[in-house]
This record gives sequence, C-alpha cells and structure tokens, in this order.
Amino acid sequence: MNIFPHTFFAGACYTYSIAQYIFTALSSLTVTFNRFHCIKYPLNYKFLWSGWKLVLFAIWPLAISLPILFFFITEKVDYIEDDIGRLTLIYVNDHTSLILWNSLIYSHLVVLVVNSILNILLIRACRSESKKNAKRNKEFKLELIIARLALVYFIVFFILFITELAMTVALYGGFENLANDTLSAMPFCESLIVFTPLYSLLFLSDDLRTQYLLSFNIKILNNYLHKNVKHEVTTTLRSNNNNVITTKVNNYM
Repeated sequence: MNIFPHTFFAGACYTYSIAQYIFTALSSLTVTFNRFHCIKYPLNYKFLWSGWKLVLFAIWPLAISLPILFFFITEKVDYIEDDIGRLTLIYVNDHTSLILWNSLIYSHLVVLVVNSILNILLIRACRSESKKNAKRNKEFKLELIIARLALVYFIVFFILFITELAMTVALYGGFENLANDTLSAMPFCESLIVFTPLYSLLFLSDDLRTQYLLSFNIKILNNYLHKNVKHEVTTTLRSNNNNVITTKVNNYM
C-alpha cells in the first residue's frame, strides 16, 4: 500500500477512471439521440447511423476525455485515512484534484440536462409512433425496448450525479465524515453505469432473456424454459352470432 501510490500506474489508473466516467456519460447522449432519431425518423436512420458518421457518433466523447487523460496522466496520488480507517485515493496536487473533480461534475451536469431534454423528446416520440403503429410489429417493439434502455440509463446516471453532488456539498460544507460515507457509495453507482447497458435488456425483453438463458445450454434449464415458452398460436372462436374472433399468443422464441 505504501509503494503503489508512488508508482506511475497509480496516478495513471486514477486519471483513466475519471476520463472513463466522462466518456461514459457523454456516450449516453449518443444512445438517447440514437433511439430518438430511430423512432422519430426511421427512414433516415441508415443515412445518419452508418459508415463514417456512425464512427463519429461513437468516438466524439474521446475529444473531451482523451485530453484530460493525457494532460493529467503523470499526476501523483496518495492515500489518506479517515477516523474509522477508510482509505481514500487523492491527488497530491490540490489544484489538479479541483480541476478534475469540477470537470467531472460539470460534464455530468451538462449531460444530465441535455439527456433530460432528449428523453422527454424520446418519450413523446414513442407515444406518437405507438398510436400510428397500432399493430406494433416485432421490429417496432424492439425499438421501444431499446428506447426504454436509454431511459433506464438516464435514471442510473441521475443517481450517480446526485451521489456526486451530495459528496461535493458535504466537502464544501466541512462534513468530511458524510463526504467519506457518500464516497463509499460511488463504486456501486459507477458499476451501475458500466453494467446497466449490458444487462438491462435482459430485464426489459422476455425474448432476449429467454434466448440468453438458453445459450448456456443447461439441460434442466432448457427443459424448463421450453415448457414455459409461449408459441405463437392463432385460435379462431365463433360467438353466438357467428362473428369470428381471432386471438394471438405472443411467441417468446
């Protein structure tokens, strides 16, 4: 523990983590805008989200996060211990710490505001297109599921920002113990940001969840899932006045 803070890797890894959080936050704007554009303007989707344009949408956050990484990668860090023995990694240079923390907070604030606007537009677009697509084919259902993913991403990011804001207020207010308590929750919030895009679809889509579980190829699990899979069936019923009623059961496979 006494050796690691004095190595190059300590400062580099810490600076990389901050740059990554900024990159992830900025990337969430791309995800939300992608869903909005896809649902609102489906005919123009391939024109904007393909080729070099798609590459630009994917890498534009690097224009902000990479300069931060390269400029502060050589900064030195150290551990401090609070009253109950918790260790906190900080920059030796207080000015560097202030610059990076403000960069993180303000970038997240801007992302939160812009993402709020995009999500409002996305929800309105989903409602409008849902009324137009009364039949709701499978492709449109998938687009709605991914749109919900963008909303879940926004909620998780909002939780992270509130945690960062609470820690900042506690620090400036002189409540160091409260700030350390809030800091202890940061790894959990940051883990949510990293893993939410990967696993949220499994909770939002029955189809994807079933296919994912079947991919493990576990015999007992497969047998259970196959028994509970709803195959698409069309049942025709006749009422007393000979009207034909057709009902469909969704196919989860």
